[in-house]
This record gives sequence, C-alpha cells and structure tokens, in this order.
Amino acid sequence: MAEKRIPQTALLFMLLFSLFSCEREQTKDFSLELPPTAVLSARSRWALVTSSHLRLRTRPSVESQAITTLWQNNILEILSRDEEVQKVEGQSSYWYQVAYDGLQGWVFGAYLSLYDSEAEARRAARSQGE
Repeated sequence: MAEKRIPQTALLFMLLFSLFSCEREQTKDFSLELPPTAVLSARSRWALVTSSHLRLRTRPSVESQAITTLWQNNILEILSRDEEVQKVEGQSSYWYQVAYDGLQGWVFGAYLSLYDSEAEARRAARSQGE
C-alpha cells in the first residue's frame, strides 16, 4: 500500500514543480478611463435651500411632476448635477439631483447655497435662523 503512495506523491510534486517553475507571461496593463459625467464627477456636497419654498421634482425640468415642497433652510445632499446650465424664471443655473429625508429628486440650483460639508450647511442654516 505504501508503494502506491510514493508514485502519487512524486507525481504531485512534479506537477507542482512544473506549475511554479514555468515562466509567466507579462500581462499588459489595461486601464479603463471613463469620461467625466455628472454622476461620476459629483462628490458628496451639501446645499441649503435659500428660497421660501422649492419644489423637489422627478426630473430636471419645471414641467416635471413635483414630489414635495422643500422649505427655506432645509439641508440637502447633492447626488449629481445636470450637464447643462438652464434658465428658469430669468435665472441661470444647473439642476441638481438631491436627497432629502428619504426622498430623491431634482431642484433648480439658483435657489440653493452650496457647501462642501454637511457641518458647513448646518452652520449656515443656524445663522440664517437667528
């Protein structure tokens, strides 16, 4: 019975040796570069509603359905920004996709103040309320 194990062990050793002693081929570096888009280039930013009321909409358009009304000093997390500046009620700005209180939608940027952190947005909201 020991005679059968020695050839199997030798065979296993030879197989492992041949696998690890083979020269590996150089692999080419295939890096993928994606063009910047509104979603890919957006970093987590925050906004404060500066208008007395602002409609959160399903799409970046005044013709789209309103989801809810946001009020002055509501703090929003910005998820992305539309690619083109648009004009609404005589003001030019981008549309921003935002999250607020479990909802997601679009708001027009002319009625927002933008901040790099949530803490900054909260400080600004407190100072507006004074």
